[in-house]
Amino acid sequence: NQGTDLFAAPMTAKYDPKVLRLEEVIRGNVLSPDGQAINFKPVISADRGEARIEMSRLAGSGGVASSGPLVLLRFKAIGKGSTQVTMPD
Repeated sequence: NQGTDLFAAPMTAKYDPKVLRLEEVIRGNVLSPDGQAINFKPVISADRGEARIEMSRLAGSGGVASSGPLVLLRFKAIGKGSTQVTMPD
């Protein structure tokens, strides 16, 4: 919330692939409140229970002040049990 001079937000999500399957990574609007295009590349490694998400504004577009979601992660439960989704980066 209330980030200033935001330009990039790379992150990693980890989860138990026996319990969850990451179906989709949806880009939020934090890095583009001004309508500028951004680089957005989610790479889901389902067998490892990991998603690496690279996102940044285009070179020369500068940073922004913004609030809101960076990404939305849509999971599907595929196994019994409980697990945590962590963002270790």
